Amino acid sequence: MEIDVANNVFDDLTEVFDELVDWPKRLANEEPFYRSLFARIGVRRLVDVACGTGRHAAMFHSWNLHVQAADISPRMIELARSHFSEPPGLHWVVRGFDEPVESAERFDAALCVGNSLALAPDVTVVQSALQQMLAAVRNGGVAVVHVLNLWRLPDGPCVWHKCKRATLP
Repeated sequence: MEIDVANNVFDDLTEVFDELVDWPKRLANEEPFYRSLFARIGVRRLVDVACGTGRHAAMFHSWNLHVQAADISPRMIELARSHFSEPPGLHWVVRGFDEPVESAERFDAALCVGNSLALAPDVTVVQSALQQMLAAVRNGGVAVVHVLNLWRLPDGPCVWHKCKRATLP
């Protein structure tokens, strides 16, 4: 059974999504990791391919990084815009994580955090999402994927890891 991710999961939860996460605590915990990684890689531009309400994107933009933040849910993007506006260097886009990332130049980093890939309806979508992230990143850049619920991945963590890793570019 396929999940209509845009309508059934995110749009229905838009108003309560931020209440489900202790954002100040989460961002404070994650900030040292991202600062260290981004400094090592020389990140100046990044794409967040499943940005939700935009909390990570806004944090990265506050570090003077150019951020393209995308989400499949128009309501999530509307909420992100209402919270953080769209100043120069922060661009909100409605797009699924498995769709091509449009940009005049490649990014230094691509992120898909917050368990977003666990909501993919099948392994093909997971593969496509990872391929799109990697295609959006320059040589020597980095892709960060964060999945807490590996059992929710289509076919579980073991099947996906064993069978699909070799097919990625």
